[in-house]
Amino acid sequence: MQYFGIALVFVSFVLMLFSIFKKTNNFFNARQIVKDHFAAFNKSIRQYIVFYVYPLLLSVGVTFIYDATDVLYDNLLIVLSIILSMLFSVLAIITNFSYKTDNENPVDKRIIKVVRESCNSILYSCLLCVFIILYCIILIIINDMPFYGGLLGKILNGIAYYIFVVLILNLLLVVKRISKIINAKIKIESEDSKK
Repeated sequence: MQYFGIALVFVSFVLMLFSIFKKTNNFFNARQIVKDHFAAFNKSIRQYIVFYVYPLLLSVGVTFIYDATDVLYDNLLIVLSIILSMLFSVLAIITNFSYKTDNENPVDKRIIKVVRESCNSILYSCLLCVFIILYCIILIIINDMPFYGGLLGKILNGIAYYIFVVLILNLLLVVKRISKIINAKIKIESEDSKK
C-alpha cells in the first residue's frame, strides 16, 4: 500500500510540474518566467556557468560527503518559507515604486529594464522556492522507504542541494538588482528636490 501512495505522490508531482510549465497556461506562466530568466544570461556564458554549473559541482560533492536526514529537510523548509515571504515582500516594495519614464532619457529606460529583470528574478526565485518546498516534502515522506538508500537516495538528495544552491545564488542576483533600483530612485528623488 505504501508503494501505491508513493506512486500517487510522484505522479501528482509530475502532473503539477507539467501543468505549471504548460505553454498555454492562463493562470501562471512559469515557462515564460524561466525563459525570461535565462535570457538574462545570453550575453554572458561565464555568469551562466557560475549560476548553474558550479552549483552542480558543489551539490555532487556535498552528496558524496553527507546523507540528508529529515532534520535537514525540516530546517530547509523553514528557511525556504522565510525566503519566500521575503521575496514576496521585496516584489511588493519594488512594484509600489513610481517609475517616471522619459522615452528619450536612457537612464529611465535602464531603470525600467532593471525593474523588469528584478521582478522576473524574484518570480523565478519564488518558483524555485515552491518547487524545493514540494520536493523536500516528498523526500521527507519517502526517506524511510527501503528503495531510498544507495544511489537513488544520493541522486534525489543531490537534486535538492543543487536547486537550493541555485536559489541562494539567484538571491544574490536579486539583492544586486534591488540595490541598483534603490540607488536609482534615490538619485532621481535627489535631482527632483534640487529643481
